[in-house]
Amino acid sequence: MKDGIRNIKDLEMRIAELEVARRTQLEAMRKEVDEWVHELSPSYLLKSALGQIGQSSEWMELAMANMASVAAGMITRKWLVRKSGRVGAKVAGLFIQLAITWAVAANAPGLKEKLQELMEKVKAAGAKKKKRGKKKKKTLPPADGEMQKGDKKEALPE
Repeated sequence: MKDGIRNIKDLEMRIAELEVARRTQLEAMRKEVDEWVHELSPSYLLKSALGQIGQSSEWMELAMANMASVAAGMITRKWLVRKSGRVGAKVAGLFIQLAITWAVAANAPGLKEKLQELMEKVKAAGAKKKKRGKKKKKTLPPADGEMQKGDKKEALPE
């Protein structure tokens, strides 16, 4: 015999070894299947997709531009339609929302540049104000006997 099994005792030892190997392989297969099921779950797929979007600057810029365009469209519709109960106003508001969303999404790179330029101008204007300094308030001279801000309190003679 090839396995070196010569008697019943050797056979029982070999069977026990094979049972241990079978259990080990079965556990490894179960872990692998559990990992596959976890990786194919919708929540894991969504989490990994969002993680990839967050890591890629191009995807992040695209996502931000799309969110901004959708927000602009929704705000415009809410502003124009308000609490109107008329169907025509709601339909018109929906079309306006779609048009604004499309326009903002189509011009997102240009709008981003314009916003950056505007922010730089605002920062520059803020810096100019700080350089000018604060204007001093005009105050009346103190009346006789009154203390000024920098005066020290002196003990009054008794």
